[in-house]
Amino acid sequence: MKTIVQHTTHLEDWIQSFYQEMNIHYPHELDPLDISHRIGLKVEFLNVSSRCYNGVIILDNRLSPQEQWQDFGHELCHALRHEGNQLIMSPLFAEL
Repeated sequence: MKTIVQHTTHLEDWIQSFYQEMNIHYPHELDPLDISHRIGLKVEFLNVSSRCYNGVIILDNRLSPQEQWQDFGHELCHALRHEGNQLIMSPLFAEL
């Protein structure tokens, strides 16, 4: 029988470490408001597209909870792993 070896990406490793540092081990513990509070970020729900700006993660309040969670993860990565103001960066870089 063949053994299947699964490899994770650097980002997946970073995310796993991030959750472990916050003592998050189960899916029901994945709460955007709790996570953002623990790391000192604010979350606002507004009638605009989701974005991260000046230490605030803005989530589109028209989205479903699942879509908000996906946007939260995306914007959290911007806050923790990237720099720059998305509102004034080059449109090509923002699209990338």
